[in-house]
Amino acid sequence: MRLLLVLALLLPTLVHSQAFQYNYSVVCGPTIDIVEFLSRTQKEVLVWDGSHIDDGSKYTLWQDKSGNWTLLKMTREVSCIVGSGTKGSFGTNI
Repeated sequence: MRLLLVLALLLPTLVHSQAFQYNYSVVCGPTIDIVEFLSRTQKEVLVWDGSHIDDGSKYTLWQDKSGNWTLLKMTREVSCIVGSGTKGSFGTNI
């Protein structure tokens, strides 16, 4: 019952919340240098990639045998490290 009350109180807030843009620093550099760093120094391999809908760039996920990972947004010329972490898993809720 309490859960329903909490949901009823939060629902209007969730429905009317607006998206916003958040600017944060990312590391960018020549794609060839970043890929070489990930593959040779970090021993990460490309495990997933997908095309960005709007600008034709790609998102790529690199991972090593221990589960450490790096997410890049990349073009042929420039790549940016969007995120990195350890031992991620698919299908878990935040």
